[in-house]
Amino acid sequence: MKRTALVVLLVLLAGVAAFAQTVEPAGGALALQGGGSLAAPVGVEIEFLLGSVGFSVESRFLVLKLSGDWVGTLEPGINLRYYFGDVDGSLFFFTGVSFLSLWQFSPFSLDQGILKPRAGFGYNWLAGKEDAWRLGLEVGAAWLQELVRGNRYDILFPLVPHVLLLLGRTF
Repeated sequence: MKRTALVVLLVLLAGVAAFAQTVEPAGGALALQGGGSLAAPVGVEIEFLLGSVGFSVESRFLVLKLSGDWVGTLEPGINLRYYFGDVDGSLFFFTGVSFLSLWQFSPFSLDQGILKPRAGFGYNWLAGKEDAWRLGLEVGAAWLQELVRGNRYDILFPLVPHVLLLLGRTF
């Protein structure tokens, strides 16, 4: 009787293990961004993951109405992240660059802006069923360099903190 119960238990465990679903590693993530810049604090990012390296394209913005005119900021950028382990629950190093520009609807112009190379560290969590939700935090520094019609100008305090929160879905 004991042998029969043991054999049935082993067959049952083997069947459960055979039909268990494995979670495939994420191939990328689409995320909403909060922070990263006081002038453009809200954004969207898409990141493609190739093993322990992630490449992302982002765009942050802010739109306001001042004195009857619509004004805003737009900050497109690219990032490279190196994850020190699995993407799920991993510390990462990041570096990237973005271009912060101020624009108006009347007249529309984008002839000047601030170039922002940045670097720092972050932490990434994947949660939910099949690690479908992503939560990340980046902390680092950005170097500001003003560009006007192709000419570079110094900024009084060029080194600023960079803090960014990411919330999104993996695919």
